[in-house]
Amino acid sequence: MAKRKHITTVLAILLTIYTPSCVLIGSAEGAENSINRPSLLEQVKHAILFLGHINDKGEPEFRATGFLIRVASHVYLVTAKHVVVDRESGKKLDEKMHAFFNSQTGTLSHKPLANITKLGFNWVFHENPAVDIALLPFLIVSEDNLKNIQLITVQEDGWLDFQELQELEDVFFISYQPEVQINGGMITSVVRRGMVSLKKEDKSFYIDGAAFPGNSGSPVFLKPSINRSGSGFVGSGESSKPFIGLIGEYIPYRDIAVSQQTKRPRVVFEENTGLSRVWSTDLLRDVLTSKAFIDQQKRLEELRKKAIEAQRDPEAGQIVTPNAQ
Repeated sequence: MAKRKHITTVLAILLTIYTPSCVLIGSAEGAENSINRPSLLEQVKHAILFLGHINDKGEPEFRATGFLIRVASHVYLVTAKHVVVDRESGKKLDEKMHAFFNSQTGTLSHKPLANITKLGFNWVFHENPAVDIALLPFLIVSEDNLKNIQLITVQEDGWLDFQELQELEDVFFISYQPEVQINGGMITSVVRRGMVSLKKEDKSFYIDGAAFPGNSGSPVFLKPSINRSGSGFVGSGESSKPFIGLIGEYIPYRDIAVSQQTKRPRVVFEENTGLSRVWSTDLLRDVLTSKAFIDQQKRLEELRKKAIEAQRDPEAGQIVTPNAQ
């Protein structure tokens, strides 16, 4: 009976999933310059989520950044692997983690990730454990109030292949930044800029753009040139393939203080070099083509089909029919 109830709960959730409006960032249409068209920056801001938890006072405490992509008819949350798995012990860190986002009503909303994982859906990682990428199905139901959220699309024409990326290209990324407070009860992301500094053989690359704690998992894009018009700023020369990867970590260096008397190291200071490591879209595609990811996609599709069939089964329990979108 308990198992039947669990299945019914899963089916009910899948049946109430909304199909959010999707911004095809990087499509040919999106590359056109128009004062009336939202800029790439405005579009991306709608896809950013903050990850963290609720403290004992009921207040949000943010830890990292995530963003949303669409794979077929399903939405996925993407972030850095070390945000949800401890690097040393391998222990999962997402038990009490929430995804925070701005609701349609102009307030801060949050979704416990445990509400997804307890249904049997899991984080999917790259087959190479060193690659710092994690994806989780992000089940969007009516009460999440995400009906009109804009998503970063997974379409191939919006992702730049690693081999096409060139050193010296200007980039930007959008992140949660500690000490930048919530603006009017909503999450406020910051924009950072940089330049591609070094492409590595493992298909990651360094950017000359400082990242800090909280920036992990931020999406990185080619930076468009900006022109000013009479009515404000207008993006100019936006790439048709602007999405290039996600922030993993900043690159540190160690500054050692040596005792003048003993000539031995006394204190080691870790400093930020100003370089940050980015995991490319090629590595993200590897995850999308992995067996673990494909198996989970199939399960989502199978459950959705069963949910539709269950509407005709009076023993399946009360299930809500989705609104047509």
